Amino acid sequence: MVCFAEMLLGIKPNSRVHIMTTISSAVYYRFVLVFIVSCILVTNQTISASVFLMNGTEISQDQIPDIINTTVQGLIKNPSPLIFFYDYECQSCQQALDSVRYFEKRNPNARITYYDLGDSQKNRSMFLQYKSNFNTTKIRYPAIFSGEIVISGSSDIIHHIELFAKGYRK
Repeated sequence: MVCFAEMLLGIKPNSRVHIMTTISSAVYYRFVLVFIVSCILVTNQTISASVFLMNGTEISQDQIPDIINTTVQGLIKNPSPLIFFYDYECQSCQQALDSVRYFEKRNPNARITYYDLGDSQKNRSMFLQYKSNFNTTKIRYPAIFSGEIVISGSSDIIHHIELFAKGYRK
């Protein structure tokens, strides 16, 4: 039987170099298991929308700019703050937080209210209340709420926060 690591490294099974002699069987099988599980996770990973309407509808990636643009039109008429929930100890939250702060710096008219979920039970309760208004269980932090939409997850916050900019320009 050809060793998986030998196949990976392009070593012929009958060559003098045998990976199995230098790697114990337990380590080898652990490597193979981790590799297989990683492949399964990567290939089965689905990209789901992280933008939701209040009725629980998930917005597809190609619809996000139009949906946010509609929300921005409402912000122009009736400015309201963006409500940002994050956990300071969460690395992906930190990335989103940096992006939101950068957005705020470039858009001084933007009103953003920040709630650190790690700070208090009150903030966690408030997050749960906001979530409950959106008729879905898929909202995770970091999340930014604006009117009738929520952007959930650091990647979508980072990539779509700029769409709110024209709602705060005077």
